Amino acid sequence: MNGQQELWGKGLEAEKDSLQMKRLTSDAERLYLEHWRRANKRHPAINSGYTTLEWILCPCGQRYPDGVSQRDANVAASVVQWFGTNCGGCFIRQVEAEIDKLRAVRSTWHRATFKVEELLSDEDNELAALIASRFATGMQARELASQIRAAMARRIRGVPREALRVIEFPED
Repeated sequence: MNGQQELWGKGLEAEKDSLQMKRLTSDAERLYLEHWRRANKRHPAINSGYTTLEWILCPCGQRYPDGVSQRDANVAASVVQWFGTNCGGCFIRQVEAEIDKLRAVRSTWHRATFKVEELLSDEDNELAALIASRFATGMQARELASQIRAAMARRIRGVPREALRVIEFPED
């Protein structure tokens, strides 16, 4: 590591100033940066005494963060400040809209799944899960099991049509 990127370990505070400090005339940018600074206050009783940024930059599986360079702190603060810009706000709204759509689809899927599962025996539900697990994993296995359950339920008379509807999910 070069001398300009001094690491800030536990007990030392990296300045969390944005690389775009001259833009802080915008209320939204200023507020995002202020909230980021508050979220990164070191407190011994929170996050084992490490800052939010230290945990964000901690490699997965590592027990404790190593520390944060001044450059890391400045870049993170700049990204958070960018959320307060028009472009950053649009980015956040677009992502949140997609998340809301996925939540709505999953909510509908769960309601339909529960209706079908109530109509089938425990053995049928276990069989559908077993068959699906042979062909897929994770969310795709759950989706496949749901489709298998719906197909099994079709053989039962009087099943409400909405309970048998198969929900399409976007591919991962």
